[in-house]
Amino acid sequence: MKITLTREERERIVRTSDADRCWVISTASPKFIRKFTKLGYPTDASYVKVEGYVSFLVPPNVVSFRRLRNGT
Repeated sequence: MKITLTREERERIVRTSDADRCWVISTASPKFIRKFTKLGYPTDASYVKVEGYVSFLVPPNVVSFRRLRNGT
């Protein structure tokens, strides 16, 4: 049986630790699953074991956090 998730349930989970050599991005969003697959990031089923979610191993040098601009 295929589970259909609502828009609110299709979230992205981003995690890493000091011991990891990559970021793990888990998502149930078809848009992001297609994007990460097209970019060639490997998947790892050992991270999120919820039906509909896919976990991708993303190199740390492609993830960045930026300062908010004024008023945004």
